Amino acid sequence: MSADGQDGGIESLESGPYHSEMIIIRKGDPDGEEKLRAFHERMRARIGDEAFEQHMRTRELMKHPRELTHDQKTRLRDALAPVMRDLKVTGQAPPLIREESREDLGDDAICAWIEGPDGTGQGIRMWLNGSAGYQLYSLAEQLQEWTADQWTTWPPCPIHPGAGHRLEPEIRDDEAVWLCPRDGETVAAVGSLPSSRGRRRKVR
Repeated sequence: MSADGQDGGIESLESGPYHSEMIIIRKGDPDGEEKLRAFHERMRARIGDEAFEQHMRTRELMKHPRELTHDQKTRLRDALAPVMRDLKVTGQAPPLIREESREDLGDDAICAWIEGPDGTGQGIRMWLNGSAGYQLYSLAEQLQEWTADQWTTWPPCPIHPGAGHRLEPEIRDDEAVWLCPRDGETVAAVGSLPSSRGRRRKVR
């Protein structure tokens, strides 16, 4: 019996920057069940009942994703729209958004899944416990990280074309913006990047 219910599986927990533990249970291990039980007991003792149960729900969601509710889908689409617009107008193919949850963060976030053209994917989180500016900033940052995994420098800095650096998402006056990391100049609000054929517009 494996750690995740599959032959030869692995169960792991990263509990913070200073503590981590991994268990590997091989196929046919007669002590596999007992090792897994002991591993879970140590995990529960270290992180507490609530975090342990959340971790286990997330493990189950990774195997059996849960479709988002109609309200969650609508909120996620609305929140992502500015970043998806920036991707498209700058010529960057957007990811496929799978409106299903593979992570349990309770009432703190709406979790979904994004995939690239090669089928590789990652989770995204739409945080619900911050300002609208922070929420948009966080989504822009997560989609930018996804583009980096696609070996793309996005969005390229229009102030220094050819320099090879990208704009960075930031919050200024509670607004999510794109800025040049070289000189700190704000180029556009998130959702307002100029077209790759157009002129850049600065946000005052």
